[in-house]
Amino acid sequence: MLTQIFKNYELDYVKSLLAQVANSEDSVFLSQFWLLPWLETLSKKPMLMVCKRGSHIVGFAFWGCQQHWLGNRYYLNQTGVHSDDQVWIEQNDIICRSEDRPDVLEAMLQKLSELKNVAKVTAQTCLSDQWQHARFLPPEITQEANFLC
Repeated sequence: MLTQIFKNYELDYVKSLLAQVANSEDSVFLSQFWLLPWLETLSKKPMLMVCKRGSHIVGFAFWGCQQHWLGNRYYLNQTGVHSDDQVWIEQNDIICRSEDRPDVLEAMLQKLSELKNVAKVTAQTCLSDQWQHARFLPPEITQEANFLC
């Protein structure tokens, strides 16, 4: 699986990614109705990581990075800046079809492990238990109060 990182991207590209890997089981927090307005508000967009199998997009996610003297901290679908992430994402995960999630998760964490000075990976409010079995860079799984009924 080819995993690419994009630091500069257009929202139209994100829309096309969402159309390619749309999953009816995903929450509203992983849809264009949440992600696109959030990205529009940011002065600095998080990096975009895209996984492909051949020429087909199988998954993607946004990874915010905060530099710290102990090492860089990466945040799934967040920036890592509290004011930008104040309305936190609930039911968070990689954006992909459920059958592709184990492979995409492994590919993304492997790609993160290859970056320089990685100290911590945070996946906040993830529903998938597959994060608990990560082989590369075991992530810190955090939970926030869930306000959905």
